Amino acid sequence: MKIKQLILLSITLISFYCCNSKDKLDLLNGSSITKSISLNIMDSVKIPYLGNPIVHDINPKTNSILFMEFDQFSNDINLVDFDGDKINSFSKFGDIPDGYGKLLASPILLDNNEVLVYGTNGFIRYDYQGNLISKVKISELKFPNFKNRLAMGFGMEKLGDKYLNIEGGSRETVNYDKINLHPEYFLFNLLDPKTGKSKPIIQFPNSSIYRSGKYFFRYAWQPVFSVNKNLIFIVFGGEPAIYIYSSNEPFQLLSKINLDLEDYRYFEGSENENLEHDFLGMFLSSGRIENIKKIEDKFLVAYFEGYKDSDKEIFFAQKKDRNEAIEVRERLKEKYPTRLAVFDSLGNLLTILNPEGLEPNSMLLRDGQLWMMEKPDEEVERDYFRLFRVGLKVENN
Repeated sequence: MKIKQLILLSITLISFYCCNSKDKLDLLNGSSITKSISLNIMDSVKIPYLGNPIVHDINPKTNSILFMEFDQFSNDINLVDFDGDKINSFSKFGDIPDGYGKLLASPILLDNNEVLVYGTNGFIRYDYQGNLISKVKISELKFPNFKNRLAMGFGMEKLGDKYLNIEGGSRETVNYDKINLHPEYFLFNLLDPKTGKSKPIIQFPNSSIYRSGKYFFRYAWQPVFSVNKNLIFIVFGGEPAIYIYSSNEPFQLLSKINLDLEDYRYFEGSENENLEHDFLGMFLSSGRIENIKKIEDKFLVAYFEGYKDSDKEIFFAQKKDRNEAIEVRERLKEKYPTRLAVFDSLGNLLTILNPEGLEPNSMLLRDGQLWMMEKPDEEVERDYFRLFRVGLKVENN
């Protein structure tokens, strides 16, 4: 791969390492509680591209990467290899016979050099040249009430010959703007790409705050999840707990691990149906878990800690104009970066990492490899983007 000497040597980047070159990447070592833990750069891929890419999948077996442009009016499926060289680019958007319609989940790279797309037109398989291989219509199409996140680390995950995907809020009887105690609400769909059928599975656990009878804003409970071997690890929205399920039917809840996150301020629900602020403002200001992955015997949890009360007052205060609102938002964004906590298998906090050069919420785990995306440069528009394969280096104190 085309990676710099720093990466070829697989140097562990920790807080005392100083770097003057913008081409090199600084990662801060965590404030270790029981062990010295740092991120270890194991590999990287530099991809020439000018724009705002969304990486949907990485397949180490085929050495291929799939990304699309963030712009909703650009729907090219771009394929590159691990050297950053272009394999192909094609579009299947629009009213065409082999089109996928509207994306319902991130496209997936199959192991046989094929692309699987789940859209409103069904499950569509293409080869890398963009030729249609198969098309299976969805047996019962229900348009989602809210949009699932289409981004790196947020895609469907394989369960046997099926796929696990977040339920998009398709029940007409549920008011998703003010959810309160909906025991019948299923949070995931089990999708069968061979038949087009979907089966709703997994409801809020009895111990979840979302079964408390209180009111929550839209997206407050939206889960993040990861499949590892025979287990499904789920975090429901802002609730600081990992729920562990069997990956086999009937998907039984096996255990719960509470997460003790430092300075974590999340929305625990309201007794009043009329919430104090609009859902977008509450979402942006409340603590939430943004990604979760398990590497060997450790959990990596990307999280936003939530604003302090004093900063919430500033955030929700009336602004003079749009420029002031943008200035406040950018200042708070810098003050509250997404952090990466590392827990052991029992839920004990080992360290909190601050990977300044990477986006913690972009964690993508594929075939045992953990990948993260480099943060874009806020000052200079780059004509490339980079992906880093990372691991954990653990040393006893």
